[in-house]
Amino acid sequence: MKKILYLMLLLSAFTFRSNAQYHIISHNWYQDTTRAEFDASFAPVLLTDLGVGSGDTAYFCNNPVFSLFTNLYDTGLTVRTYFGDGTYCTQPVVDSGGYGYVSCYSIYYDYYFMSGTYSVKQVLYQSGVPVDSVSGYIEHFICDGMQNISYYDLSGAGHFVPGTDVPIYLPMSYVVDSGSVITDTSSGNAYSYTCLPAVAGTIYGFRELPAYGLVTTTPAGSINYDTVTTAASRQHFVNYTGNVCSSSSGFDLAVYSYHRSTTSRARLSISIDNLSCPAQDATVTMHFSPKYNFTSSYPAPLSVIGNTVTWLLPALSIYSHGYICVDLTVPGAYLVIGDTLHYDISVTPTTGDINPANNSMVIIDTCRGPWDPNEMSVTPSGTITTGTQLQYTIGFENTGNDTAFNINVYDTLSPNVDAHSLKFVTASAYVNTTTLWFNGQTIVKFDFPHINLLDSSHHNQCDGMLIFTVNSKSGLPNGTTIFNHAGIVFDDNPVVVTDTVENIISTPPAKIAPVTAQQVVTIYPNPANDEVTISADNTSYATATFTNVLGQQVLTQSLTASQTKVIVSSLAPGIYYVTLTGAVGVKVVKLEKM
Repeated sequence: MKKILYLMLLLSAFTFRSNAQYHIISHNWYQDTTRAEFDASFAPVLLTDLGVGSGDTAYFCNNPVFSLFTNLYDTGLTVRTYFGDGTYCTQPVVDSGGYGYVSCYSIYYDYYFMSGTYSVKQVLYQSGVPVDSVSGYIEHFICDGMQNISYYDLSGAGHFVPGTDVPIYLPMSYVVDSGSVITDTSSGNAYSYTCLPAVAGTIYGFRELPAYGLVTTTPAGSINYDTVTTAASRQHFVNYTGNVCSSSSGFDLAVYSYHRSTTSRARLSISIDNLSCPAQDATVTMHFSPKYNFTSSYPAPLSVIGNTVTWLLPALSIYSHGYICVDLTVPGAYLVIGDTLHYDISVTPTTGDINPANNSMVIIDTCRGPWDPNEMSVTPSGTITTGTQLQYTIGFENTGNDTAFNINVYDTLSPNVDAHSLKFVTASAYVNTTTLWFNGQTIVKFDFPHINLLDSSHHNQCDGMLIFTVNSKSGLPNGTTIFNHAGIVFDDNPVVVTDTVENIISTPPAKIAPVTAQQVVTIYPNPANDEVTISADNTSYATATFTNVLGQQVLTQSLTASQTKVIVSSLAPGIYYVTLTGAVGVKVVKLEKM
């Protein structure tokens, strides 16, 4: 069932209710500080260098939104919204799958020129007769926005040249300061928007942090400046930061994945980036559990041999991206919930790669029942120590019968994480990242403009995903819980809420290494014939379990020394996954038996 996400403030008190056939069933009032449909009649600033025109998305700060749903739709229904500042708007109710829907943006009529709490009332009319109403309050704050696009400076013109210069696809990080005092950090996929408290005349600087072997060419001094203006003119041009590659940089291929394994099928979303300047052809290879059969993928694979699939992605660079959606099905009887499944994904070449450690990943998964097509996962899961970096993955799917043209993902971060540590990692498509603050809460919005996600009749072309990291705060007491879920908006449809994931702070005794410690594990020789040596700190990992490609545990070995020899001569030739378990958590290493 679709669930409505009340993003910010939702206070309601019905002032009257008749026995009319039509009535209000829900409402959502919030301050949309990120986007509005661009209309040249009220916006004096045209983002022509981005190709933004009437009907496209433009970015503003300070736009309250008032929307509601009615139990039924009828052509004679209208809603009048009183903003509490002496202005109002009247709009017809539109059809939303049999329900009635209205969304009123106060920017079309007036600004709230001052911060404060405003009383709001919405009245539902049937053929001009009031039949229901809802009233309450919205807390409004004056703010201003800083916007930046990082681009690859192909033109060398000293400014962004549309059609020649190319926005950088990879996540970029920025520092925002005022009077040389850092006020915030932000991270986004080339385009980053930060909403800041606005005091007219305040000057903010927006500085890109070095990454990917890039050298900044423009602006002079590598800092963009923006000055807070009055409430009536808060629209700003986008600031640009131009970059070129340093002569010494090499390529750095990296692979990420979002996966869902069930009793009848599995879906994988694989994101491949080149985290450095030179373009590089990439070969992606996936070995999957033989409990599944390969069904299809987008793009189509280069080859499928048994349970090994290969794709060729040409010329990946800092302004291009690889994304693969894979569909697997169970050939016979359904699997059993709890079955162990595995996937091994790698990207080559590794010779010449700056960091080959991020070229492969091994996924050990557990079979589950039906999944919610819009969900969130967290790594590590369960108990963590204070200060641990959490990686959140959000998957979404267009289950409708039409293309999803624009998708927005909202995440209200837990107060127990450090919002300034947030780092955007990767996404299935170009995304704009916006950070907002409201009543002490931090809200991160991931905007996928013009994603054009096809409907579910187009298998492997209806899925998307994004990954970001954020650190839990330092000094949290044991038992502190960190919850997180997100709301996903497909075009103008009601918000869909993901499941909720949680972590609990549990600090281990001092004699046990913290789970955040990076432990080096080596298994050699690999490939092996008769014997392998596991080199690992036995105070960190206590046992090693060998699992074959069918998910069967075939050998378990206790680790009592820093180097432990294991006889593997009895194992059949093939691929095995060695799972090391101990005080620092779990680590999986692939082993080939000759």
